[in-house]
Amino acid sequence: GFPAYAKIADGVDTILINGAECESLLYTDYVLMRDELRKVVEGIDHVVTNTTAKKGLLCVKEHTGKELGFFDGQNLSEHTFVKFLPNVYPMGDEVSLIYEATGRSIKPGSLPISVGVIVYNVETVFDIREALKHRIAVTHKWLTVGGNTEKSFVVRVPVGMYVKELLSSLGVSVPKGNVVLDGGPAMGRVIDHERAAVTKTTKSLLILPESLPIIQSKLTSLD
Repeated sequence: GFPAYAKIADGVDTILINGAECESLLYTDYVLMRDELRKVVEGIDHVVTNTTAKKGLLCVKEHTGKELGFFDGQNLSEHTFVKFLPNVYPMGDEVSLIYEATGRSIKPGSLPISVGVIVYNVETVFDIREALKHRIAVTHKWLTVGGNTEKSFVVRVPVGMYVKELLSSLGVSVPKGNVVLDGGPAMGRVIDHERAAVTKTTKSLLILPESLPIIQSKLTSLD
């Protein structure tokens, strides 16, 4: 949700793309890197060549990278390289990501630019490429639909689409005793799937039993 342009500042030397996707049951970034890698890399290259950065690192967990056919240090373009991360949680956390990818530590309360780094998400650089090459605004969102479903989906849908309408179009129902999360199991929030809509920050819609301890804690916080 943080404006992409606002991160760009003098002093950046490295662009990190957060493809760690640490939350369980999420495959949005994985599918984007698998199916739209060329556009993702072009987006990274656009950022590198239009800033003072010298390189871009597409950061993925080792197991994800191997599934995608990557190897650590692989050159995806003149400016973009693959960086393998440990298979641990919360590798997607910005501070952890920066340390593992560059060895640089951010002081508490400081921004990544303080150590010469800008961090973008996989979908952000995809959108940057679309904006620069085709003048396309961000009107659609990639997201995972899964959890307690017979089949999981990664779909691209219009921002503002009602969650109820999306689930219906996929033939997905919410069983009794289940809730819908906007986001992953750890950081996601429970939503009213009858009224909620997809936003620009929606990464996934997960259907999970409300009896799970982690869901109970979220429901308790809503009371």
